[in-house]
Amino acid sequence: MLLIVITITFFSIPKFFDFEKKQNLIKEYLFDKYSLETTNINSINYQIFPAPHLVLADVKFRIQNSSIESTTKNLKIYLNLKNIISLKDLTAKKVLLIDTKLKAEIENYKDLFKYMNELKERLKI
Repeated sequence: MLLIVITITFFSIPKFFDFEKKQNLIKEYLFDKYSLETTNINSINYQIFPAPHLVLADVKFRIQNSSIESTTKNLKIYLNLKNIISLKDLTAKKVLLIDTKLKAEIENYKDLFKYMNELKERLKI
């Protein structure tokens, strides 16, 4: 019983954090690992189920070194257990883009496919 209470407490603590203050860390992570230059994040929330993750709402970004721009309703960053309390060394299990709209010229779609092919981290659209 005590183990269940401790586990629930561990996963629930981040619900009280202000992730808006950690926005720069999240932007740096998305840039370093996914080459995404974020220009706008409306809000950041923490969700426990189905797995601990951050939900970034109404995100505008562009792919580094390209003219491909995008907006997404929800960008979910699924966290490793070591990142639930501290985002200092953020590493994600996966990043999921939900309801995403890409703006790209037809001649730039080759750049998009190249970007997706060279991406080493897990990104689901």
